[in-house]
Amino acid sequence: MTMQNFDWKYVKNIQGPLHIENISKATSVSLPRVYVSLVQKNNGGRPNKKYFDFGDDTLSVKSFLRVDMSDKFDSVEENYNLINKVNKNLFPFAVDSFGNYFCFLQKETEKIPRVVFLDMEQEKVYELAESFEEFMNKLK
Repeated sequence: MTMQNFDWKYVKNIQGPLHIENISKATSVSLPRVYVSLVQKNNGGRPNKKYFDFGDDTLSVKSFLRVDMSDKFDSVEENYNLINKVNKNLFPFAVDSFGNYFCFLQKETEKIPRVVFLDMEQEKVYELAESFEEFMNKLK
């Protein structure tokens, strides 16, 4: 599946090693190559297409989490440490403006991780897409 093109704002240079491999192992999520490639080029960035229709609601991606630790509050690692109290199998990759997360979740029987939304207030997980590419292609 080909992914639509995006323009990115507020992209940060990666400083130091990527801190996503350890979390990938801890969550048993096989990170999609297209995700790894995207975040290496657009670390911590905000996509111009950010709205995702979800039933009667519209979710909004504020920004992708950083894959380095130069700003720990916006990093995958720091946010994983926050959400693993709710669900230790989720790999966070983006946030909305309300402190909720867009995450990967991979079941043992699946080769590709699904994209889910973690509502932190309700501590509920909602499935959004069967793959990262599908999720990105649904953003508008």
